[in-house]
Amino acid sequence: MYEPHASPEAGSRPLPSFQRRIWLVHERTPGSPALNSCRSYRLSGPLDVGALRSAVAEVTRRHEILRTTYDIGPGGSPVAFSHRERPPFFAEIDVSGMSPQSCERRLEVLVRREWGHIFALSSEPLLRTSVFHLADDEHVVVFVAHRICWDEDSWGVFFTELNRLMAGEEPPLLGSQYLELARAADAERSERFSAELAYWRDKLRHPPEPVEIPGERLTAAPNAAPEGWHTSEIPEELVRRVRDFCRQEDCEPFVVFLAAFAAVLWRHARADDFLIAVPARTRALPAQRQAIGNFGSVLPLRHRVSSCDTFRSLVARTKECCAGAFAHQGLDLGDIVQALRLSEDADRTPPETEDLERLVRVGFAMREAAAELADARPVGSCGPAAGFPLVLTVRLLRDGAVAELRHAAEVARPSMAENLMRSYILLLAQVLDGSDRPLAQIELLDQKDKERMLGWSTGERVDRAPATLSSLVEQQVARTPDSVALVSGELQLTYRQMNERANRLAHCLIGRGLGPGDIVAIVIANSVEFLIAMLGVLKAGCAYLPVDPEYPAERAARMTRTVEPKLVIDLARLAELENTAHAHPSSDPTDADRVRPLRPANLAYVIHTSGSTGEPKGVAVPHDAIADYIGTIRAMHWMGHEDRALLVTSVSFDASLFDIFGTLSSGARLIVPNGRGADFAEIEHLMGKHQVTMLHVVPSMLNILLSVPGKGQWKSLRKVPVGGEALSGELADRFASVIDAALENFYGPTEAVLAATRFAVPKLHGPGAVPVGAPLPNNVVYVLDDSLELVPPGVVGEVYLGGNQLAQGYWGNPGLTAERFVADPFSSSGRLYRTGDLARWDDSGVLEFLGRRDEQVKVSGFRIELGEVASAVSAHPLVEHSVVVATALPGLGRSLVAYLVPASQRVDVAQIRAQVATVLPKHMVPAVFMVVDKIPVTAHGKLDRKALPQPKIAPASRFREAETLTEKRLCAIFCGLLERSRVGVDDSFFDFGGHSLLATRLVAQIQAEFGVVLDARSPFEAPSVARLAELVDQARKTAPERALGVGSQR
Repeated sequence: MYEPHASPEAGSRPLPSFQRRIWLVHERTPGSPALNSCRSYRLSGPLDVGALRSAVAEVTRRHEILRTTYDIGPGGSPVAFSHRERPPFFAEIDVSGMSPQSCERRLEVLVRREWGHIFALSSEPLLRTSVFHLADDEHVVVFVAHRICWDEDSWGVFFTELNRLMAGEEPPLLGSQYLELARAADAERSERFSAELAYWRDKLRHPPEPVEIPGERLTAAPNAAPEGWHTSEIPEELVRRVRDFCRQEDCEPFVVFLAAFAAVLWRHARADDFLIAVPARTRALPAQRQAIGNFGSVLPLRHRVSSCDTFRSLVARTKECCAGAFAHQGLDLGDIVQALRLSEDADRTPPETEDLERLVRVGFAMREAAAELADARPVGSCGPAAGFPLVLTVRLLRDGAVAELRHAAEVARPSMAENLMRSYILLLAQVLDGSDRPLAQIELLDQKDKERMLGWSTGERVDRAPATLSSLVEQQVARTPDSVALVSGELQLTYRQMNERANRLAHCLIGRGLGPGDIVAIVIANSVEFLIAMLGVLKAGCAYLPVDPEYPAERAARMTRTVEPKLVIDLARLAELENTAHAHPSSDPTDADRVRPLRPANLAYVIHTSGSTGEPKGVAVPHDAIADYIGTIRAMHWMGHEDRALLVTSVSFDASLFDIFGTLSSGARLIVPNGRGADFAEIEHLMGKHQVTMLHVVPSMLNILLSVPGKGQWKSLRKVPVGGEALSGELADRFASVIDAALENFYGPTEAVLAATRFAVPKLHGPGAVPVGAPLPNNVVYVLDDSLELVPPGVVGEVYLGGNQLAQGYWGNPGLTAERFVADPFSSSGRLYRTGDLARWDDSGVLEFLGRRDEQVKVSGFRIELGEVASAVSAHPLVEHSVVVATALPGLGRSLVAYLVPASQRVDVAQIRAQVATVLPKHMVPAVFMVVDKIPVTAHGKLDRKALPQPKIAPASRFREAETLTEKRLCAIFCGLLERSRVGVDDSFFDFGGHSLLATRLVAQIQAEFGVVLDARSPFEAPSVARLAELVDQARKTAPERALGVGSQR
């Protein structure tokens, strides 16, 4: 048998740069199998287990890298220890003697357990072989290797040697061992560093934002779930067409498969400038192709894609990009990241995994057909995702190809991966048929999926006769004239009394020449007076413009200046009008009375919403749109004559129309608080006094109401519709635990008349945002990409709303109206409102709201859903409620700040921070936690961000000097990282501005200073010098050799 090439196997040697990076990832993700590479095979027929064991042992003997362990050297840096004799791990497990079904289930559990094995780099073999005996002639063989000694090409080398050895043949001759080859590559890289760096600096002078994974980041402990893995066959005929296209375009299949992946990411992730990491071609020499080891350097390829691109043009650019990158592959991605100084800690080496993710999060690879275990059928594989959350690998086979998509389990649902794979194959087939078609025209859904999506997007069609708001109320007056309609304090009005009072006012306005087409401003707060004024204006045929009397004078002036109302009614003017109205009839006005006929298409109201420029936008809504919505509410039997609704929403907010007309068209009773309805003590009192059955609020207000003492006495409450903000699962569950009523989540902007979708919230929802459900009748709700194409389930797109309930547009702003109200591409005559909201469909046709397109929060290069962070904070039992905002902090830049209302007098912010750190990735943990008495809300009950207190970065209340040597050394590390002149032992790392990236560096410096390895989450669990000193001292006692920087095993 051939003796392997001699190499120095005694003592320790520093790690090559790529191995060093892998070692650091392994140390900072304890308990994670993410760096494992696995293969499983099924053999039917006799298996010589002894021959297999001997062959594995011989391969291990030939390759020094398989007899190497890794630990911390005397200088505090990781080193490699090579062993002359080190038997490989080889196990036999008997699972026979069970029923076939039991055997397969047991086998699946054992194989998954083996795939998830956590390697101890310092003490165990890093290649494991397990043979599972199913029967005398049926076996499954599982191989698991750690990425520090293995890359994907190593499997071909391994199986080539293994198969020859088992067949009694001589294996190929070996050249140099891996460590020599890797060090030589490092030396060559060093020689070419300056020239290579100039190329990459030019390519990435202004690096793009990392592509957002087209899925979701679940609220789960990092590494708590295994990696997701999905495969899809690429038919042989499609691979043949790829090769034909390559001959036409003079390029390699790698370029075509990569360009197709870039095109799919462009469509799925809404990114037009992004990076994809690809493996460098580092096995160019024969010795490298014969070696087992990880040569897996990766390069960031920049892709710019636009709607006018064709696949042919994209392939041409991808070909040019690949050629340039491979000609300058002397630098690895880690070298590039450090050279570009993408993080504030860029002087350290090597960069953190989070640094890499801030540049690139998606990888691609293509593998040619390679050797497999002889006489065996592959039945599964798993592999490291090259440190990226999403990696697509195309494996060319002898008859076709297989596309494998791997993703970190915490960033995406399995359905997202499956949709991405379907889109990839579908796009690839289309672009090869028409490579000169614009990419924006490529379908990502087949006809069956498209019909399914259109079905989800379309609400039930209900034919209703067009109506006006005033006619809906008048019809109810005729049905129940003597029922109580309005209650406010001691005042009660029956439907007849309310109607007659409003009728007299309407005739008075008609007598002044006011009618359809005219607008009347009502400057009155929530009150019976406002309701009478509004009904009178509507009955006259006019549209009303609500103006909150507590608005700043300038804002109110802008609203009225834009709309130019014919009349302004405040309390004084209303009293004057009603005094003269006694002479007018109390009958319902008709077109014969009005100055012009009133039609359902006439304007009903103009309600202002905030504009992005600070100028309020007046949304003009006709009668038929709002009447159709009220008809939907009535058809859902939300309220009947026995119900009582409490008007807590400001009448200047369109959500109040749900309460007002939903109630007054159903014969129910509307309870009107005095003033603006934001007095929570009064609300609590009225809820009990009037036995309220329906309460319509925004989630922020619901959260506050759940804190009032008497909430448990609201036994009469039957239905609670919410909307206007995202509803968290924590709030929904808290509601269900206190109040026995139906909670329903509505979604829709003012431009689409209150709500377009509805979701009945289950009694136990769990963490995360509550979906907004499915379209209401006579509504269409599309989720579209920038080309107005339907996006697949799980893919984020912009919400477009249509149907019977759209506004006319923006008053006096035809340009903005034309921009936001567009033609319906799926209808010959319909209109759609472009909301600017982001959402996605789940696999069951339920819509999930994700926030505003123009308000995506990014911190340190990561997109963050603030609601998800707030949910994690609110989940702590010491927290009653919380909100999270992104704001600029001195010296830290854009950071997360959590504002929390405590559930009791005792508040332990450090404990809350530690729990949040266990359920969220490090970059999502707020930099500052602020304890407040209450969360401020606006008049509409929404979060008032401007009223939040300024974040404070402060030391402990009392400075305490370091006493022990460990504390003094840690204080010095804190001062260096936090750029402070002094730090006390009770000061929190995060109260001085520490964040996730600095916390990672803190752990690394502690390791270098003390020779102990702390968990990467230690700073979050023990943020002060004193508590960290305890952890360090404990670690040094339990691992004295490591504390001295001496390897624990040789």
